[in-house]
Amino acid sequence: VGTFVSPLSQISNSLVEIRNYEDLITGQGFKFSQRHLGAQVKTPLPPVSEALGLGQDERVLEIEKAFLADGELLIYNTVSIPEGVYQDTYSAQEVLQPGFTWAFFEFMQQCGHPVTDFYGVVKSEIARSIPTLVEALNIDPYVPILVIEEIGYDQHGKAAMFQIEHLVGDRMTFEVARKRKTGP
Repeated sequence: VGTFVSPLSQISNSLVEIRNYEDLITGQGFKFSQRHLGAQVKTPLPPVSEALGLGQDERVLEIEKAFLADGELLIYNTVSIPEGVYQDTYSAQEVLQPGFTWAFFEFMQQCGHPVTDFYGVVKSEIARSIPTLVEALNIDPYVPILVIEEIGYDQHGKAAMFQIEHLVGDRMTFEVARKRKTGP
């Protein structure tokens, strides 16, 4: 009887810096891989539609991906991109292909909507509250998960994407820089 500690607990992730997942993982000496879990063009759920400022009939491309370090799940990500962001550049058939958006920031740049700023909310959950993590990705249901829900804005300040990142808490450490305001 003992406790298993994942060697991935060494991965450090700054919460104030936007980083490419591959750079985050390989930059700390781990082998990077990713899995395409699905993509569909759909009517978004109301919270996603509201976050993106979409009209009632507007649809999004929803992409689900898993990012792994040395074969262990590190990040489960769902991204929603309004059709209006990509439809002048790519067809729905193209964007639905597995791996088509893997170079995500480059994809958004090619669509004419480079994401420059993010605004989000961070909360903690346990894996059992996120069925995909437990069922499809085989994560212990009692593992802590850091959840970041964020809107990505393009260079014109328009909401260009909404994402939910699920960061597996027993495999990462997180850095936050805070300053104390002095005076009035």
